[in-house]
Amino acid sequence: MTQAISVTMSRSALQSPNGELVMEVSVQAPHRQAQHITRMPFNISIALDVSSSMEGDKIRHAKQAAQRIIARLEPQDCCAVVTFSRTSHVLFPSAAMTPAARAAAIAEIEKTHTDGNTALYAGWHDAVSTVEHSELGAQAIQRVFLLTDGEANVGPTDPDEIARAVAAVQQRGISTTTFGLGEGYNERLLGLMASAGEGNTYFIQDADDIDAYFAQELDQLFTTTLRNTQVMVTLPDNVSYEIVGERNHSRTGGVLSVPLGALLSGEARTFMLYFRTHDAPIACGAYPVIVTVTALDEHSAAYHASCTATLTVAEHAVIQLEVIEQRAAALDRAAIVAQALAFHQRHDYAGAVALIAKRKEQYPIYARFGVYDAELERFNNRISAFSMKRERMHANDMVNSSTGTLTKYRRMLEVLIQKGADPAEIARVREMVEAIEEKYR
Repeated sequence: MTQAISVTMSRSALQSPNGELVMEVSVQAPHRQAQHITRMPFNISIALDVSSSMEGDKIRHAKQAAQRIIARLEPQDCCAVVTFSRTSHVLFPSAAMTPAARAAAIAEIEKTHTDGNTALYAGWHDAVSTVEHSELGAQAIQRVFLLTDGEANVGPTDPDEIARAVAAVQQRGISTTTFGLGEGYNERLLGLMASAGEGNTYFIQDADDIDAYFAQELDQLFTTTLRNTQVMVTLPDNVSYEIVGERNHSRTGGVLSVPLGALLSGEARTFMLYFRTHDAPIACGAYPVIVTVTALDEHSAAYHASCTATLTVAEHAVIQLEVIEQRAAALDRAAIVAQALAFHQRHDYAGAVALIAKRKEQYPIYARFGVYDAELERFNNRISAFSMKRERMHANDMVNSSTGTLTKYRRMLEVLIQKGADPAEIARVREMVEAIEEKYR
């Protein structure tokens, strides 16, 4: 039987007084017990951008994709539809997806037309509200699908402020997946929302691909075996640590909480912690690290698993698993690239380069793998708007990747090959497939 939780240290000990170490925590969801088991119900809200920029093929394909999602739902599921332009509007309140309700929702979507600006936050907020007030509530997989092709320009617009709101909602069990269409949307905003919301983020270059990515997101949810998954790591108070990468987490005293949301059958999700002793002295000795996972299983019953590992602090240490530190370096690179892209988007090219250069000095444990040098060269040459969209999605997915993310990229690769996309773009996505395969090998 596969171990539900594993904790692995990159070095034999955390060296004192000047040492560092990476700890990898892996959580694996149980496999579906049998093929005939009824899947978990869905409590979904679809938030569609209907601003003026969506006119034409964009809104046509968006409407068709939303309609196909609804057509696949069953009476055990609840779904709502929200549209947003200069304001937000609940087009179809949350309802059980009976045949009559599905037909009514599909008909309402068909009436939608485009107009105005982009009240993105209001659209997302109203979608969350429909999920919270549905008859299913937290008795189902709760998720918001948000599709936009533009910038948030009405109401709250600050990416960090919106991400904090999304993280707070995710703590209540509602995840957010974002779909960015074309080259005009804010990739940092959608990336942060997906990361904070423990959902996926998609860059959809062509409108006729919306359906494929909406369907992929729903396909993954069909195999969920754990929902509302929360990981608590209890650490000694005198140990200095930080989570690797930009991912949703909180701390209360000596307990780190990491929400993982919904986990698919057999899916492994990992996160990493970086420890160091050069900020504060730590006495040599053995320190317990307790990892606890709580969730709801396929039958909505409470799921619980825990394990205890030992963090050793000693005068001498050797590297045991360099690959863990190499993977942590890749995650840190992804996180710093995401931040650098925000500078780049403001045309502060020098600021982006300076940010990466400072990171290289701060973390020699990662710098020795050359991850920052490659980015310094790339950012010195500047990045196109198109590449920024793709890179922001890649950065988010490296930090929050899972075996489910691998399915996403394999599907994306198929779509690009089928469409005869630019060879360089195909090669970049193939690299991502190989990188995630390597992470979960």
